[in-house]
Amino acid sequence: MFSVDFGKLRVANTDDIQYTTTIRNQLMPNFGYEVYLHLEKYYVGLSAPKVI
Repeated sequence: MFSVDFGKLRVANTDDIQYTTTIRNQLMPNFGYEVYLHLEKYYVGLSAPKVI
């Protein structure tokens, strides 16, 4: 299993808002879907990333 201790993270720019906020150790799922139609003369695709 993969585990990271973000408390030991050292950053070069301590003023960056991404690194000054609390990092939560939790699962954040990311699901998407895609529809693809392929015919003899053309193809069409439609996708929606990050549905959840």
